[in-house]
Amino acid sequence: MIIECLAWHYERPELHLLSIPLWLVATAAVPGYMSHYCYARDPSEVFNPLKALRRVFQTGRGYWHAWGIALAAMVLSFLGLLAFGVGFLVTSVWFWQVAGFAFATQFTKTFALTQERRAR
Repeated sequence: MIIECLAWHYERPELHLLSIPLWLVATAAVPGYMSHYCYARDPSEVFNPLKALRRVFQTGRGYWHAWGIALAAMVLSFLGLLAFGVGFLVTSVWFWQVAGFAFATQFTKTFALTQERRAR
């Protein structure tokens, strides 16, 4: 975000180009830290991007499958706008539930995030 702000402030297009892959990596890492933060309630999960990215790669193809499900659900959620916008209130909540379930399922499979493990 800092690089993008600098790009706008100093009107440097090359900084915009640098910020694009950084935004993509940061976006890809969000489920990698949020799922584990929600499970462990450990703030270090949020502030260690390398840990989140490592989890992305450890989860493998399942992680990208979850992204595919989440993106498809996001696109479908905009159909709620056809109901005078009110339907979007329902479909947007549905989207977040689908996305959360898709990522939680993958992380639970890969990292054995279950109540039994937590109790030990």
